[in-house]
Amino acid sequence: MMSRTTPVTKEALLRILDEKLDEKLKPIRLLVDGLKDSVNFLSDKFDVIMKRIQVVETRCNEVMIEDKCLKDEVLRLSTIVNQHSEEINNIVNVITLNNTLEGSVSRYLVAQKILTKIQMPWLLRSPL
Repeated sequence: MMSRTTPVTKEALLRILDEKLDEKLKPIRLLVDGLKDSVNFLSDKFDVIMKRIQVVETRCNEVMIEDKCLKDEVLRLSTIVNQHSEEINNIVNVITLNNTLEGSVSRYLVAQKILTKIQMPWLLRSPL
């Protein structure tokens, strides 16, 4: 019996090697594809988080500006309240002084009438 051998061509050998290589690399390709999907997923989530951080930073800056404006307004209004309080105290002091003077003048006029009636006007002194 004679064995027949068929010659192996270069193309046939390359095809066999490609098939074997594809078979061996298939699990690695699946792993790499899974890793690509994971990286793309994480990249998308990172982009979403970065956009949220930018929104939060913008809002934080707006709140800080608003806070400063409110503090300035509180200071301005406090100054106005202090001025009004001082003016009210001055008015109260004037009214108190006026009431005191009116009382003194009233007492002087009463004394003047009494002293005039009893004919002793020289005892009167000027109220001011």
